[in-house]
Amino acid sequence: MQACFGEKVDRVIEATGVTASITEGLSVLRSSGVLVITGIHSRSLELPVTTMVRNKHQLRAAHDTSWAAGRACWRCWPIPRTARSWRR
Repeated sequence: MQACFGEKVDRVIEATGVTASITEGLSVLRSSGVLVITGIHSRSLELPVTTMVRNKHQLRAAHDTSWAAGRACWRCWPIPRTARSWRR
């Protein structure tokens, strides 16, 4: 993942449900960065808590599958002009 970004990032949103992606996300997070976990994981994971504290990393969990949450999310994304035409 580091090769994709070239430098550390401010935020990582993990939505895959793949446990290894949490560790990968932490590896590219800058100091004071935020890791948001939204994926549902079937396995437990040990986190490097001491490293997280020293790097001032924040860990947040979010899960909401309600219609209202989905609609609010979609409102944040601009709709391309080509997509507007089929909505009429």
